[in-house]
Amino acid sequence: MKRISYIFLLSVFLTSCAAVAAPTATATPQATFTVTPTFTPTITPTITLTPTETPDPNRPDDATGKDLATGEYTKSVEENGKTTVYVWKPYPFGDDVKNGITGHWFKSRMENGPINLITYGETCKDSWGGPYTLNMSVYAVEGLTDLDWLGNIYQPDRQAEWDKYNDLTEGGIGCTSIPLPNRIMYDLFLRYINLLPSDSSQNKYLRLNDYYYPGGAVTAEGAQLYADTHDAFKKAMTDGEMTIKIGDNLWFPVKGYEVYWITESMAINDPSMEALRDNYLKVMVDDGKLIAFIAVTKFRRNNLIYGKEIYRELTFNQLILNPLELAITNTFPIKDSIYFTPYDYYGRTGIPSGTVNDQYFYINLPFIAFAPYE
Repeated sequence: MKRISYIFLLSVFLTSCAAVAAPTATATPQATFTVTPTFTPTITPTITLTPTETPDPNRPDDATGKDLATGEYTKSVEENGKTTVYVWKPYPFGDDVKNGITGHWFKSRMENGPINLITYGETCKDSWGGPYTLNMSVYAVEGLTDLDWLGNIYQPDRQAEWDKYNDLTEGGIGCTSIPLPNRIMYDLFLRYINLLPSDSSQNKYLRLNDYYYPGGAVTAEGAQLYADTHDAFKKAMTDGEMTIKIGDNLWFPVKGYEVYWITESMAINDPSMEALRDNYLKVMVDDGKLIAFIAVTKFRRNNLIYGKEIYRELTFNQLILNPLELAITNTFPIKDSIYFTPYDYYGRTGIPSGTVNDQYFYINLPFIAFAPYE
């Protein structure tokens, strides 16, 4: 009987377990991802084409470079253990053009660049205003060694020398004691007021005096005329409007002056070179700049090479400054060139000395000095 009861209870228990609801699984929705395809465009690289430089027919075959500032072709040559730079100048001589030669290589004879021939910072500013510029540069054709005995030229700083004599007068040594710059400025002024050139043998200082004070009578009108023309001249120099006619062209002094030494053989076959007493000379204007070509005869060449140092220097200064003096004080073509050679400028390049207020002064530096040639 008990066994039946156990069986009964077991059946009830199994039935109740079967009646329990089975757990229901909750479905979790899955996120849907939409993939948008990204298209990377194909980039075709742009090739920058460098234009081929058009060959310059005027470029010398042996040029090694070009001066970016001036546009002139250059070549560097090893000479005596150092590099020498030559500049190509498109100046032919004699039969050069017939022979296909359009220019020549030149070497600068300047130690520190151009020399300003009208720099008078010592004492002349009150008289002339400014400062003004008339730069001079000197070159020698390739292969010319006549100037090697002299070396290159430069302008020493003489300010300290002049300052030693500030007690001679209230303003120091007068402007007229500054030889070369003052003389050039004075002649430029005479040219500006049309007193140069002149057929008169009268001293140019007397001509100037008579221009403002006819008959020697000093008047207020003459003084005012002088002041007005002097101011106009200074303005013309400042504005770069001062000009001098050389042949058919105008030279602007502010654009400067260049000298080119060539050999006698180059000059003697060139009909455009003028034969002076002991050298050949040609003066022209190129782009507003005064240009002089110089070649010396055998006699003058000996002075440059074998003469005493002081005479070599004076000869050189005379030859480089004569064309400038001719350009300012004369007409071109040069009249009576065989017999007339101006000498005023070169004699003022040395050491100035004199007396002011009964006191002696001596400036122990020349206007143009020579650096030893190496």
